[in-house]
Amino acid sequence: MFFLPLTNIYVLLVCGQVVKQNRIVGGEDASLNAWPWQASLQYQGKHVCGATLISSEWILTAAHCFPKEPDLQNLRAPRIPPFNP
Repeated sequence: MFFLPLTNIYVLLVCGQVVKQNRIVGGEDASLNAWPWQASLQYQGKHVCGATLISSEWILTAAHCFPKEPDLQNLRAPRIPPFNP
């Protein structure tokens, strides 16, 4: 019972606060082509979701990266280097 009020105070102090950085703690920028199986899904030139190459023609990403009814006319194939497993 003693820890419950302290926990509630901590949650009130931390919950809803804006994160100062949007990167992994201690993370570093990756150089171009350092992770060739990773893809960036972009909208109007800005990164919105990550994806992984699973073959020479397919990438895998999360369902929440797309709206319920995507505009298939605006989807473009990414520029990727040749697939080399």
